[in-house]
Amino acid sequence: MKRILSLPILALSLAGAVLLTSCSDDEASSADRTGEDKDIPSVSVRVMEIEATEFTQVIDITGAVASEGDVMVPADEGGRVLGWLVPLGARVRSGQVLVQLDSALLRSGYDAALAQYNISQASYEKQKRVFEEQGISELQLQTLRYQRDAAKAGMELARERLERTRVKSPIDGVLNARMVEKGEMSAPGAPIAHVVN
Repeated sequence: MKRILSLPILALSLAGAVLLTSCSDDEASSADRTGEDKDIPSVSVRVMEIEATEFTQVIDITGAVASEGDVMVPADEGGRVLGWLVPLGARVRSGQVLVQLDSALLRSGYDAALAQYNISQASYEKQKRVFEEQGISELQLQTLRYQRDAAKAGMELARERLERTRVKSPIDGVLNARMVEKGEMSAPGAPIAHVVN
């Protein structure tokens, strides 16, 4: 009989313990939540769809803008400008011809120097065979060789001067300005174009 009585008492005490535990947990969690709500301010949240719009805000800043490459292109040879081969504002590559100067006089000088070199070369070759047959002295052959070399140097100089009538861009960039126009004279060493990268 004692055993039967102790079973309901045990069940009743267990139910009471569970009830007391659950009540104290609810009170504790509600107390914690009310403490948290007081510390964190409420924030309004607005949701919107992102779209591309025009940017209208302007900031005025004073400063200097410098390009990576900014070259005043000189004319190595003087002469009349025959024509521009690149329009103003066009992109140019390094080594591209910008403008052609009058080259008639320099072309004539080159042709004369080339002819002189050809004569000297032919004379040297012919006299070399004569020297091998002991028809002329070694001094005479050396003189002809030096004359040929001098004529070759004069021809190469004339060719280089002729090539410089084609003014080329030293950098990749944009033809920003022309200092002379078609028909005007350009002095040697004077700026003829402005190229900016």
